Amino acid sequence: SMLADSTGIILRRINATSGRKMLSIFTQKYGKISAGTSISEKSSKGKATLSLNRFTYGRYEIYRSRDFYNVNSGEVVKSFFRIGENPDKYFAASFVLELTDKALPEELPQPKLLNELVDFLETLEDRSKGFITLVIAYEIKLLDALGMLPNLDECVVCGTKPDDKHRLQYFSVEDGGMVCDECIKNMEKETVHNSKAKVKPRLIFNPKFDIVSIVKYFSKRPISAFENIMLDSETEEELYKIFREYISYHMDIGTLKSELYPSIV
Repeated sequence: SMLADSTGIILRRINATSGRKMLSIFTQKYGKISAGTSISEKSSKGKATLSLNRFTYGRYEIYRSRDFYNVNSGEVVKSFFRIGENPDKYFAASFVLELTDKALPEELPQPKLLNELVDFLETLEDRSKGFITLVIAYEIKLLDALGMLPNLDECVVCGTKPDDKHRLQYFSVEDGGMVCDECIKNMEKETVHNSKAKVKPRLIFNPKFDIVSIVKYFSKRPISAFENIMLDSETEEELYKIFREYISYHMDIGTLKSELYPSIV
């Protein structure tokens, strides 16, 4: 067993019996961990209890034994409590924390993604609109960190690179990326053929915007560069839906309590 200091973000907190709390923390050192703590509001460690709030980036003294983690003490490095003053910001941040909690495997260090999450909270706290744009930017960082970004460079079905004859404008959730016009025609024939057999239609989007350019632009820039970047609300909503379906389909996370457009999932 050992003691270590690590910065981290509290993703989830559950009050357990006898004043103990169970935490899910995204730590710099160990990745996402489940940890218990006995730090309580009643104890003299008033400052330490603040470090256990959601939307808090803290430094934690973590005791690690073979079977479990325990947080012995904590201090706030940065608290993003202003997020709670705006319901839409609050939902956007809650969604991102819950998604991160569900998507990350335990004990896989992801220091770069943790920094992006801190930047997400910081940038979100400071802006007055376009919150979903930031959520999408973070989702792209998360997928990238897990090696799960959609394929945007060629048709995922036939492998053709885009040219005058093969345009890539359809996005297939199931196939995990862009699909060319030719393959879409073949799929449509197949669907007509299979409709008698009640085969579930594939999740295919035909966005009105250039999804390839937008996603590439987002994936190349750190979230801290998104201070003034905002998609128009229609693009924002459609892109959010596409990524929501994509994440649902390719990662086993089920529905989240904090859906931003609850009607879509």
